[in-house]
Amino acid sequence: MGGPSAGRGSAESGPTLIFAFGADVKSAGTLSLLISIPTLVIGLGCHRAHRIGGSRGDLTRLVVPMAVGSVGGAVAGAALVASVSGPVLKGLLGMILIGSALKLFEAGRATVDR
Repeated sequence: MGGPSAGRGSAESGPTLIFAFGADVKSAGTLSLLISIPTLVIGLGCHRAHRIGGSRGDLTRLVVPMAVGSVGGAVAGAALVASVSGPVLKGLLGMILIGSALKLFEAGRATVDR
């Protein structure tokens, strides 16, 4: 299930909404959450239904760090939106998108090289 790109859709949806569709930063952030929350819930449900991921403890070790990172990212993002201009924020989101694409490219390349 999944591959090198599994779980990356929501991370890239914000910058993609901004650059490809011209959405403003706040709308893109809201839409990104509206995309990622149902995706996460459905994904966890499918994993649980197919008994992928082992025990409840395994799931907790996966979900807790993701939740902590998400809250940290939300707090940092809220601070940036309040104190940084739109063009600078777009530049930062663009760098995140490029970095994510490079990481995805390298992961796919490593899979092919095996």
